[in-house]
Amino acid sequence: MLLPSKVFRFPDLKRVGINNWPTLKRRIQNDNFPPGRYVGKNTRVWDEAEVAAWWDSRPKAGPPPDIVVKPAAASRPGEDSSRRETEVSLRHPRNSDSADSAQSLFKRRG
Repeated sequence: MLLPSKVFRFPDLKRVGINNWPTLKRRIQNDNFPPGRYVGKNTRVWDEAEVAAWWDSRPKAGPPPDIVVKPAAASRPGEDSSRRETEVSLRHPRNSDSADSAQSLFKRRG
């Protein structure tokens, strides 16, 4: 039996988009990712050639679309977005003109 030239540990799998154990399990079950080999009680490794073969088997993305449409702004037509943010912040409970106005706060501090 020929030993692999290089092995990957779990942190090395981030290069192929596997960031956590549930993702690894899902890739093994659904996407034919190599399950790896145990080299210790809790130590699993993956052969570089197996991971590279899996990576090459993944579908390739096509070219980007010719027309890219930017999403519309969430404001109403003719409305200034900075004005809208100010109006929202003025409606915040801390900014209301109730008994907790700025003058009453200064009076409390003495």
